Amino acid sequence: KYNTIILALRYLFYVDIDGLDALGDMVKQFESHGKQVLLAGVHDSVKVMLEKTKWYKEKMDAGYVFPTYRDALAALD
Repeated sequence: KYNTIILALRYLFYVDIDGLDALGDMVKQFESHGKQVLLAGVHDSVKVMLEKTKWYKEKMDAGYVFPTYRDALAALD
């Protein structure tokens, strides 16, 4: 089984409050099952919204947010 999930968000150009909540819930659900969650390809317009959430700030502080999914994959090596 895999222990890490990479959420590639490069095609996510907009997110509203409900989307932020859903994404945060999904991340928490994965983590509650022992999965490490990495984020990749977050657009600036989405980043502005994500930076308002505690869970995203924690991901940033932990170094779990990457410019591209390839960067996230490389971090796993």
